[in-house]
Amino acid sequence: MLTRISILFFLTGVLLAIPVSANKPKADNIGLAALLLRSGDYERAWGVINTIDTKTQAKEAYRYFTLRGLIALNREAFADARDAFINAAAQSKAEPMVHIHLARAYYGLRDYAACIREIDLGGETGTGQVTVWLLKSAAYWQAGDQQNSWSTLLAARERFPDERRLPRQQFMLLAEMGLYQEAMTLGSDYFQHFNPEAQDSIAFAQTLLAGGQVDQAISLLETARLRFADSIKVKQVLAHAYLKQKRYHSAADLLEEAAQGDSALIADAAELRRKSRQPQRALYLNTLVREQDKKLKQRLALLIESGRFSEAVQMDAALKRVGLLDNQEILYALAYANFKLARFPQAQRYLEGINRSDLFNKVVELNGVMQGCTTQPWNCL
Repeated sequence: MLTRISILFFLTGVLLAIPVSANKPKADNIGLAALLLRSGDYERAWGVINTIDTKTQAKEAYRYFTLRGLIALNREAFADARDAFINAAAQSKAEPMVHIHLARAYYGLRDYAACIREIDLGGETGTGQVTVWLLKSAAYWQAGDQQNSWSTLLAARERFPDERRLPRQQFMLLAEMGLYQEAMTLGSDYFQHFNPEAQDSIAFAQTLLAGGQVDQAISLLETARLRFADSIKVKQVLAHAYLKQKRYHSAADLLEEAAQGDSALIADAAELRRKSRQPQRALYLNTLVREQDKKLKQRLALLIESGRFSEAVQMDAALKRVGLLDNQEILYALAYANFKLARFPQAQRYLEGINRSDLFNKVVELNGVMQGCTTQPWNCL
């Protein structure tokens, strides 16, 4: 969604624009900072750029301020980036690209009018880059100017007809405006004219789901499931969509299928089997879970829900082995299982280890029931 656009998305290609000096000073800290920036070590680059003396700064002012701004931009220190790029733009050898860098800094500072102004000052340097068109459209959108945001994307598509990021962004805008039918039409056109990837379907579907358009999202994802049969993520997102409609069985089938390619999903698949009232299948899947603490915690819950209290109380040693007896919810579950077997002393022992305020009422209630069963056992038959 456009409201979650990260400034990092618009940093594409900025490292290629680091100005290079023809002169190589003996102690080229500017060169070292540039090297660290290219390698992605932004904190060390920032440390080096701050050690450069004022004489070098004055001698290589444009290179210094531009590099300082790029490092700050990648650190998301947008105010520092803005100040550096303003100084760079003031130099006699300043290049148009510095305005594009400055626009990115202003976007990060949420000064969208200034962002648009700097893009315009960048001229052809900016209009030749798809990411700059996307940045400008986003700035208009964030400023509340939907018409210019849309017009910017239309103009960009005329210039870059084969650029798939532009119709993807148009889809997002239409969805944000609540124009879901138009978004679906554009999405259909997108899939016909471009070689779609699984991530395209996922992004479109997640946008629709966020807008509450579950049926449309499911329709899109079912098509994607046929097209990208090996995509685990498509199955995951489709399962999530079915969950929104409480179609637990369908969601469970999908997630279990996805778990065959990603074992980290097995526990979630077991949980969906539980929700779809398939306890035996849930317990089977639980045996395949690799993380012992997650496996045992889930198994305890499944056994109790299935009324298999004798097996539940026998899990004490295994739970202790992985440190789960420090979990007060586990203590309460064991107390409840023992209570259901009329093992009141054992249940009481677990309850004594609980002091969490959110479990207090449950503990009091269970203690009360056990006391009643002790004094009037015929009521607990």
